[in-house]
Amino acid sequence: MWLLSPLVALAAAAISYVILLLPLALSWMTAPETDVTWRGSARVAGLGWLVAHDAAIRIESITYTLLPWGLVLIPCAILIMSTRWLGRFARIVQWQRALIAVLLVSLTYAVVAAVIARATSETDAAVGTWAAFISAGVIAAGGSVWGLAASGSWKTVLARVPSPVTVMVRAGALGFFLLLAIAALLTTVAAILGFDRMLSIAVGLDAGAAGGLVLLVTQIAYVPMLIVWVLSYLAGAGVNLGSETLLSPFVSGVTPTQLPSAPLLALLPENAGTFAWALPILVVVAGTVVGILVGRRARDENWMMRIVIVIGATSTSALAVFAITAISSGSWGIANLARMGPDPGLTAMIVWILLTMGAIPVSLVVVARRSRHLEVLREAGGENSVSVSSTPPVRLSESHDELV
Repeated sequence: MWLLSPLVALAAAAISYVILLLPLALSWMTAPETDVTWRGSARVAGLGWLVAHDAAIRIESITYTLLPWGLVLIPCAILIMSTRWLGRFARIVQWQRALIAVLLVSLTYAVVAAVIARATSETDAAVGTWAAFISAGVIAAGGSVWGLAASGSWKTVLARVPSPVTVMVRAGALGFFLLLAIAALLTTVAAILGFDRMLSIAVGLDAGAAGGLVLLVTQIAYVPMLIVWVLSYLAGAGVNLGSETLLSPFVSGVTPTQLPSAPLLALLPENAGTFAWALPILVVVAGTVVGILVGRRARDENWMMRIVIVIGATSTSALAVFAITAISSGSWGIANLARMGPDPGLTAMIVWILLTMGAIPVSLVVVARRSRHLEVLREAGGENSVSVSSTPPVRLSESHDELV
């Protein structure tokens, strides 16, 4: 384990780096007249690898923090598969050994990111060493914990968690992913309705074959960010497009602002619709689902404990919303692009309030109805039951002679 953990981290970093290098190599081979060399392509791939770990990049004098964090799925998937193999091959079944493996993989992976940041740093573009170290280390830790879960090394720790805490975490995760599913559904509908506008913007850019491929990958990587923007919009917190423009279901008119020519931005609504004010109701509906889960899983708890579980579950969902909203907000440059995306604190607070409004009443009602149903069954069983004699049964002798 001590030897394989660093090697697994190195292999995962190398595989994800090669995956990001392939489009650049294809672009280099299809454009023989370009001045870009293999060394330049390797440097750009290194910067892209760091950006894929959501590390802020500085180009010229502008720092970009609003990055296509959908690319994070590539290194995460590789880390999960690599550490899953590590858990099986090294027979990591104790949680202490799993924790050591996570630390070794995360530290090695973070050091590799710091080395790449130093090697690719030049005056025209650079990524901070510490920013690369921290972001890559966090991603490696999350992927390692997930990958080693297949080895059963965390079962001992999870078995000691009290049942109310387990219900709280599961209900909070359910509320969070349900909100993402609703936002993804609305984003899909907007993409279908606005496909012509996106296509016209992409054709107007005239990026060529290689540039079109890079544009397509970039837009796909920005899709998770757009889903988070839609989540903030339907919650009522809105999305900032600069310091003077706010997209909100409660704002009928939008102040015009200059935005980059990105096809995905064509999906942003210019004005709030007639029934846009009703979108926060969907968050309350998600809260009712959380309440149903808590009511069924915590039916043996008293009403006060169920309320505590619901508040913990909605707080868990709100914290997860805060985290993804924070990485979906940032800067695309200066002037009107210096502040882009939703407000993480405001979005998390509104989501928590709406989820709690829907979850608390339902969690109490579901348990009350279930308790009443069981009481009716007991009464019916008591009326129809056959009386049993209180006379003790006759004891039979087990002697063989008596039986004969």
